[in-house]
Amino acid sequence: MSKYIQLLLLANLIISCDPSYRADIINQSDKQITLIFKYDEKSTSTNFERKIGFIPNLIDDNEGSKIIFKSDTINFIITAHVQPNDTLFMEMGIGTHPNFKNIDKIIIYSADTVILDTKYEMLNAFDENYRYQYELIIK
Repeated sequence: MSKYIQLLLLANLIISCDPSYRADIINQSDKQITLIFKYDEKSTSTNFERKIGFIPNLIDDNEGSKIIFKSDTINFIITAHVQPNDTLFMEMGIGTHPNFKNIDKIIIYSADTVILDTKYEMLNAFDENYRYQYELIIK
């Protein structure tokens, strides 16, 4: 019995060592913002062949929110209209920072237009609010 408990504690320790991150885009302005996500065609089309339709996790993860999504399945583009004081949940995963899987570019239309062309620019646009909790706040 004690070996079983030791094994259980050891397994829990090993599993719980992996940190998890979360990334959100928060609209703190008083106007709707528009976000355009351009997905990598090569990797997305490879995954697309295995799925029925192009529906990235971005849409599924925000189901039930007031965010309006439009999807261009030919060009692998998702447009999101985020209302004032609303939050778009970008991604969550195991690791210390977002990896923006399959996203090539993010364009943000608000009072200013922001174009994030690389993973480096995307990551630097987000502030680490709390340990491994990233936020991009639009004011």
